[in-house]
Amino acid sequence: MTLLDAVLSLSEAPESGQALQRILRALAQVTAADALSVLAAAEDGSVGVAAQIGLSPAAMGLSFRPAEHPRLRRATLAAGPIRFLDPSEPDPYSGWLLGNAGEIHPIHACMAVPLRVQGRLAGLLTLDALDPHGLGDLRDEDARVFAALCAGALRLDAGLAPALAPGAREAHGGQALPGRSAAMQRIEREIAMLAPLSVPVLVTGETGVGKERVARALHERSPRASRPLVIVNCAAIPAQLVESELFGHRKGAFTGATAARAGRFEAARGGTIFLDEIGELPLSAQAQLLRALQEGEIQPVGEDRPRRVEARVVAATNRDLRREVAEGRFRADLFHRLWVYPICVPPLRERREDIPALCERFAAEVAAELG
Repeated sequence: MTLLDAVLSLSEAPESGQALQRILRALAQVTAADALSVLAAAEDGSVGVAAQIGLSPAAMGLSFRPAEHPRLRRATLAAGPIRFLDPSEPDPYSGWLLGNAGEIHPIHACMAVPLRVQGRLAGLLTLDALDPHGLGDLRDEDARVFAALCAGALRLDAGLAPALAPGAREAHGGQALPGRSAAMQRIEREIAMLAPLSVPVLVTGETGVGKERVARALHERSPRASRPLVIVNCAAIPAQLVESELFGHRKGAFTGATAARAGRFEAARGGTIFLDEIGELPLSAQAQLLRALQEGEIQPVGEDRPRRVEARVVAATNRDLRREVAEGRFRADLFHRLWVYPICVPPLRERREDIPALCERFAAEVAAELG
């Protein structure tokens, strides 16, 4: 199974409050790890097992003080994924890992990723394997993706996210999304989990379901809320001007370029860029977008050197991008980058109980406009 398949399984899993367990199950499908765990940081500085796969059931009661465990101490201080290569170094899970026959075995390969929420340690993601080379195929970059999802889930489960009550949500920033259906409650939970992170988000759904409202909520409830939210309708830009519009151009780069111009990505620096109808992007612009997501770089039209950019990407589409990939109209690697944790907004015909709340919201907005 590929990383993409594993992430797709997250979006298709049944509704559940056990987000951490779902994320670990998805990660287990793309690694040879025999055990996975998420340790949640407590106020006293200890870390305790919040979710696990492959450990003895009694491990759910374990709590560690990082100062007493060299590997945990190094992991809590690390900037990113860390692999433990010294087999003589004690491992906190020694004796807790279950083999296929239910017997407990020592651990041979270990990896940990710190989980941070708004700059502070929220916990650790750990991976353990009986095979000394069992974690060699997992890229650090992919481990970071799953760590970001775990950090968001920890934030939500620990009550660090804004409460779902409309008043509390509005006080934190941004209006509540209208509607009380199970689907809207799911979307609110997903927004609460993803808002503090910088991972790309793809919002899917039919035209008119409110994808832009979801994008605004992700921005307004994030640490980037004070920075720009730049909205781009990809379908409205002529194909020959897409790259210039998104990434900018230098003077004289093409006929009519009488002055240098910064693109939308630079306008969104430090904030969020919302790419609506991303399925309409031509393949040449998709390659540039992939570079922005992978390397944090763009190359304005006509310039020789790339520029660094830092903006969170939220994209939306009403197309089936998997079909677009299969038919060669959308890059598979870009799809892989965007589909980290998709948010699907169902049409109103599938959530009719939200109609009164939507009517109230629209009436209030019109009243505010007319004074």
